[in-house]
Amino acid sequence: MFSSRKEKKLAKATVSGITKSGYLTKHATSGLNWKKRYFVLNGNTLTYFPDHRHTDTPKGDVLLTEDATLENFSTPEFPFGFCISTQFVKLKMAARDDDERTSWTNSLRLVIADLVNSMRGYLYKSGRFLEAKQVRKFFMLHSDCITYHQDLHKTSAIQGMRMFSGRTTVEPDGEKSFIVRTNLKDGKFWKLKADTPHERDRWVANIKDTVSKLGMLEVDFQNTAVDDLTSESLHNGFLSTRPKNGTVEWEERYFVLTDSKLYQFEDDSSISPQQVFILSPNCSVFETKLQEHSFEFVTNSRVLHVQGDNPEVTTGWIKKLREASKNSKALEEDPLLLAAKKQKAIFYDVIFETKKPLGLVLERSGDWALVKLANQETTHVSIGSALTKVNGEDVVLADYQSTIQRLTAWQPPLSLGFRLAPEKRGWLTKQGRGRKSKRKNWKPRYFVLAEGRLSYFSSDGPDAVLKGVIHLMGSAVSLVHRSETSQYFCFKVVSGITGIIMQGMTVDEMMDWASAIYHAISVANGGGYLLDAERERLALLEAEKSKEDEGAQATKDLEEKKRLELIAAKEAKDAAEREEIARIEAEKAEKAGREEAAKKARLLEEEERKKALEAKAREEEALKVTKAAEVVVEDINTELAVMELEKEKKEEEANGGGGE
Repeated sequence: MFSSRKEKKLAKATVSGITKSGYLTKHATSGLNWKKRYFVLNGNTLTYFPDHRHTDTPKGDVLLTEDATLENFSTPEFPFGFCISTQFVKLKMAARDDDERTSWTNSLRLVIADLVNSMRGYLYKSGRFLEAKQVRKFFMLHSDCITYHQDLHKTSAIQGMRMFSGRTTVEPDGEKSFIVRTNLKDGKFWKLKADTPHERDRWVANIKDTVSKLGMLEVDFQNTAVDDLTSESLHNGFLSTRPKNGTVEWEERYFVLTDSKLYQFEDDSSISPQQVFILSPNCSVFETKLQEHSFEFVTNSRVLHVQGDNPEVTTGWIKKLREASKNSKALEEDPLLLAAKKQKAIFYDVIFETKKPLGLVLERSGDWALVKLANQETTHVSIGSALTKVNGEDVVLADYQSTIQRLTAWQPPLSLGFRLAPEKRGWLTKQGRGRKSKRKNWKPRYFVLAEGRLSYFSSDGPDAVLKGVIHLMGSAVSLVHRSETSQYFCFKVVSGITGIIMQGMTVDEMMDWASAIYHAISVANGGGYLLDAERERLALLEAEKSKEDEGAQATKDLEEKKRLELIAAKEAKDAAEREEIARIEAEKAEKAGREEAAKKARLLEEEERKKALEAKAREEEALKVTKAAEVVVEDINTELAVMELEKEKKEEEANGGGGE
């Protein structure tokens, strides 16, 4: 465990920085023995631990450098070994097979190749109170923060960190110094000093470049006052919120809704928000029974419980929040969203041949109709499934009432299409609390994701004891910083006023489970990002239909132009023949000495020649027009081919990465 609260607070590692993890056998640096260790390739550092359940205290680490080299070796005992060498250390490891060794060495080479433009090195940091007191530390620039360490041999132990945001600034100060301001609520900054002006300039330029790539985060709006949002506000007013400490009394707070964010203030004159929620199409709103007129707002990672003074206030907020979420843009930088889009979706159809009770109970989630109860033996419909089609007609984007109306007074045969609630099974480690203390413990649990629920058991056998269930409607899932758990590869699910934290063995296992749950929550919450993908897919279909109509008209125009081209060609040919006949007649008249007749014949020949030239010009023009029309048709066909590929891609996204 961490030796101090400060170390625990600073032991943060961004999930996106972990590129590979797993077990390898490591050669001891101070002996001949080999031991199995759990390795994590995180950013610029290769760290190893006793095992995957104890990643709070590393056994050692290797700081990768751009001149690091990799070399494979083989011994009778370890046929799949490889060695990494830097100017500071040499480490030998062995994989269980050649594929695993290749995977590790390829991942390491990619990281090493990216180190050419990396920033790390020794800087002097001014003391908190005495600027004259400076300490020399080893600093590392990451994708979202800057950290410092005791030295380059202990980069897994973070002594200090400043997280970046879109408002972070860095500016030179003096000849070799620079100041990093994160512009968060605490207003703190670091004053750092390099060995040379050139090195200082490199640090400043690289930090600026890193900040420019971050995008806007929730913390970037902490300096926003209520008065600053007057022109942007879609809805505002007081609501009561459920306190985090679970006390009975709910606290009144002032909320402002814009087209992309929901701000929570202490009151209507506050100059800084207490919380900022980023809107996305995956956000959901549900009425709850925690209080009278209460409801919950679910984002990608958090759940907000609020209460209106009366039914009208609650209904107004629910309507506005749903509209704003629906019209908002997806958070493309969200790693779970990107991973969830690759999840496979399963669709199935059920036909009711005779008129009788359907044996289904549907419930509303957003505008989707979900199967709450079903006689699975007679209906073959799975609980948690989402209704997608009624008699072949798509209802994914239809409102709930119109969907239910289609089922009213139905007549056989009735064909219903469903989207199966995502399913997954396997072992994870779950964080818990001791009953008699606040000490957190970790236990292996067998998890089952199915029917819109996440259940966990004591084992995977027939005598397994159910330990808990989370209903995914109204839930949210997010990745967990190491600072919260002291462990890697953690994620949490928040549902109502409860939540659990789980841990995978590797970053891949964590992402597989978290993205599957993200996908399942989107189905349980009435579509989420799936609705956005479906709208894009239908818009593309509409554009394709328009382009097909345009292509059909262009083809029809081409046929007409070809017809006119043939007419022009025939007219040109006839005119040339008439010119030739007139020339022959003129020559005959001249040979016969009939001057008057020859003169008339020559005039006629000249007239026919002009007509022939005009006809030829019309033929050439018709040919140009036809060729231009052919190009138009060809371009439209090319655009249609591109649209077809894009349509297939959107259909996969709308299906969650594929379908069966």
